[in-house]
Amino acid sequence: MTDLQITDTSLLSWANDVIATEVDGEAIIMTIERGHCFGFDAIGTQIWKLLEQPVRFDDVCSKLLAEYAIDRDTLMEDVARLLSELARERLIVVENETGR
Repeated sequence: MTDLQITDTSLLSWANDVIATEVDGEAIIMTIERGHCFGFDAIGTQIWKLLEQPVRFDDVCSKLLAEYAIDRDTLMEDVARLLSELARERLIVVENETGR
């Protein structure tokens, strides 16, 4: 899989073949097809929860900016990096607008 471009308008959501649960405030995610298991810290878990229903990248970042004292560019870069990794691992689906 090539590197996926995540933009402000990218629509993000959980992949269909993942199982997720939360233990002591941290998300544990498993891919059914590949059998891989992943664990997230508290912030990763918060981001994961925001993706339960399809949501735009800029909306995810706006919600996080309202809670954390961090500059927008740094937050967007860090979140995009995490989401790109989740997409590479097939934990999330990233849909980008086309034809515009």
